[in-house]
Amino acid sequence: IDEEAFDEVFHYGLTVDPGYDEPVINDTLDCLRQRILVDQEFAGQEYQIHIPNNIQSCLGSLRVINFDKYTRSLCRQMGVTPPKFQIQFLWWKPISENVMVLTGGRGANSENISDRMSRLVMHEAMHAYLTLTDTPLRLDPDEKWVQFQEEALMESLDGLPSVIRYPQRNEPPNILSIGN
Repeated sequence: IDEEAFDEVFHYGLTVDPGYDEPVINDTLDCLRQRILVDQEFAGQEYQIHIPNNIQSCLGSLRVINFDKYTRSLCRQMGVTPPKFQIQFLWWKPISENVMVLTGGRGANSENISDRMSRLVMHEAMHAYLTLTDTPLRLDPDEKWVQFQEEALMESLDGLPSVIRYPQRNEPPNILSIGN
């Protein structure tokens, strides 16, 4: 994982201005930019990022699926950034986690996997912006907002840096973990 590239791609949706004609969208993006990039209100926040080592994987029914011709129909998404959740045990203080899961996704042979992973990071980061700012979860409207943003940025996405390099077929995989 290239941590600098990951950080650049994670913030990409806020650093590029596609110039919307809709005041509500511009106001929302301006607010997110101010809080996240300028005020750095969330500096120090960490995400636990999970990337399965099998690029032939996806998410279905809230679990990672290593797909083949029989399980491909179970694939529902390539990544997920759920709202922050809290775990508290009787004698421990609450643990609050930001989690992101990124998989190789469907049709891993049809497109450069590194390019697709960069786009997926950018997509899931837009969900993370909403989660970090405590925006109430609205599953369908949030996904539509992120897809709208992604479509508006589509022309510039080809220039995204590669955030991850998968090992070649005969190369042993490295197990990596990053905390931000």
